[in-house]
Amino acid sequence: PSRESKSVYIQTTYSFSDTFRLISGLRYSDDTFKTNVANFFNADVFDGQGSGDKVTGRVTGEFDVADETMFYASFTTGYKPGGTNLTYGFFDDNAPPMVFQKFEPETVDSMEFGLKTDFNDGKARANIAVFSYDYENLQFQATDPDPYRGGVANIPNSEMDGVEIEFTALLGDSITFDMNLGFIDTEVTSEYEVLDNVLAYQYFFEEEQERYDLREDVKGNMLAKTPEFTADATLTYEGELASGNPINVILQFIKRGEFMQRVSNNPSVDTVPEYQIFNLTVGIDFPNNMDLDFLLLNATDENGVNSSMTDVFGVAATGIELIPPRQVMTRLSYNFW
Repeated sequence: PSRESKSVYIQTTYSFSDTFRLISGLRYSDDTFKTNVANFFNADVFDGQGSGDKVTGRVTGEFDVADETMFYASFTTGYKPGGTNLTYGFFDDNAPPMVFQKFEPETVDSMEFGLKTDFNDGKARANIAVFSYDYENLQFQATDPDPYRGGVANIPNSEMDGVEIEFTALLGDSITFDMNLGFIDTEVTSEYEVLDNVLAYQYFFEEEQERYDLREDVKGNMLAKTPEFTADATLTYEGELASGNPINVILQFIKRGEFMQRVSNNPSVDTVPEYQIFNLTVGIDFPNNMDLDFLLLNATDENGVNSSMTDVFGVAATGIELIPPRQVMTRLSYNFW
């Protein structure tokens, strides 16, 4: 398979006044693809091509409420081109196909409202954003009723809404606090049937109808790989030892909320649990361009799961990727210039 993508982007900024600006942008995307592949067991050869183009854009209004505070509103459209699958279902194999030779482009309409402000005499900064994404033809990995066949399919409508908060503050001459929070809610908003390979793999060739009968409507399900909550908080100390050597101490807390790894939302395999970890880094600068760092990562030795993936093609095995265990490291570095 081959693909060629071209795009042109233009952006303008116009100031209506000292306090109000309008930023606009347009992108033209042109995408062509072609393929010549054989389906599983070389039973079917697909020789095809396709093309698509799309104009997307962005409009953002920025209003300075005060010298240290800016409010903005933004509307953006996005585009992900379609393509072809290496494996797909047959129309004459006991059950209708659910994965096709070609999949459709994905589009998204995004709205975002935000506030950026400095306060406490410039010693603190807060950024708050509220956003909403509406997807059409969201691309995802799907399973076909024909055994060992699957690929990319399209969910007609889905949405994502959330809030992001960024906060930075100087707590003293040598201590800085940084915090990032994210809250996201996702949902499939249209009726759409998918086949869960975890349920279907027990049926084999000549049992395509039995597999097809296991399809489920995913309307109301959560989208894949989107944590409902994320947090990152860091305390940084920058000072000097009695010897005169600069020292930098960073204490970090990270929390990643629960999410579903597939749109099927099968609790037996799709639930990826939350985890939280603490990291500590101590860095000392020495003369002659030498630095010494002590690192304690995942200090509590949390048994967290970073992600997981369930095979959509064959035996429906689920692979799990764990976060690294507790790590204690020392790093010596030298700058040559």
